[in-house]
Order: sequence, then C-alpha cells, then structure tokens
Amino acid sequence: MNRQLHRIGLSALLTLGVIAWNQPQSHLFAQPSLLTIAQTVSGDQPLIDAVNAGDVQLATEALNQGASPNAGDPYNGYVLSMAATRGNLEMMQLLIDRGANINIQADEGYSPLMEAVLSGQIEAVKLLLNHDANPNLVAAGMTPLAMAVTTGDEALVQLLLDHGADTQQSSQGRDLLDLAAAQGNETVIHLIQRARASR
Repeated sequence: MNRQLHRIGLSALLTLGVIAWNQPQSHLFAQPSLLTIAQTVSGDQPLIDAVNAGDVQLATEALNQGASPNAGDPYNGYVLSMAATRGNLEMMQLLIDRGANINIQADEGYSPLMEAVLSGQIEAVKLLLNHDANPNLVAAGMTPLAMAVTTGDEALVQLLLDHGADTQQSSQGRDLLDLAAAQGNETVIHLIQRARASR
C-alpha cells in the first residue's frame, strides 16, 4: 500500500510536468495468482503479520518456526521491503541476519532500498547500503538516486552518491540534472555535478 501511495505521488508530479511516468499501472491491482495465495496461507503468514505489526519478537518466533526471511510476493511486497518502508531497523537487521535477500525486487523491480528511499527513511537506507544493497537497480525506469532526486531529499542524494550511485544512469530517458532542475533544487544539482566531476 505504501508503495502504491508513493507511485501516486510520483504520478502527481508527472501531472505537474516534473517527471515522465510512462509505466503501466493497471497490474498493481491485479488479483494474486494461485501461487501467491498458496504462499499467503503457508507458514510465512505469521512473519508477514509480525512485520506489518512491527513486532520483532513475533517475527523472531515465526522465523524460528521456519518462515522464510524472504516471505511475501511480488504484488504485495516482501517483508524486508515492508520493514524498510516503516524504517524498522531492528526488524530489518533481524531479517538480514536470517538471510533475507538485500536486493529482492517486487513488481516493476522495486527493492527494499527503493522503498526506503521513497519513504524518506534515511536510517533504513544507511542500513541497507551498509549491507551492500545495490544503489543502481532500476524499477519503473528509475534508480534509487533518481527517486531521491525527484523527491528533493538532499541527504538521501548525498548518501547514495557516497555509496556509488551512478550519476550517468538516466531516469525514464531524462538526465538526473534535468530532474533536479525541474525541482529547482540547486543543492542537488551541485551534488550531481560534483560527483560527476570526481569520477
């Protein structure tokens, strides 16, 4: 749900001419497959419920009982992404310690790092990057850096640059400097220019 709300926000920016949001959205509301339903009623559901409730103790018990640290599905998201969206660092660390895929991608390619960026959860972003999350994955034509530029979050832009985010990757065919200029954010423009000059 949080990811859908963020997409609605980005789509609103498109209406204002800030970004081009050309990816089809209809499948966001697609009915889950039989496989997804089977996963939901499996032993993973207690972990999903615990993560959504932010209950680390219950999550630990679910994992001890055999739930997968990669529980979830492409349409509703995976537990690490759920925890990242909420900025629940203790939950994230538990899942990572139990073997969660740091770069697991849901529909359109959204990763835990992207979810944390879109939610403005800088501490969650730091945690993921410190565990080697890939800052250059692409979802819906955008990288985590492009998402941070679009939201105008200067601290997140700097953090991603410090961890090797590629300033040359376009965002849905647009240069990052164009995105920053559309936001009128001189600080972000300067950060990108400085990063490009140093590489």
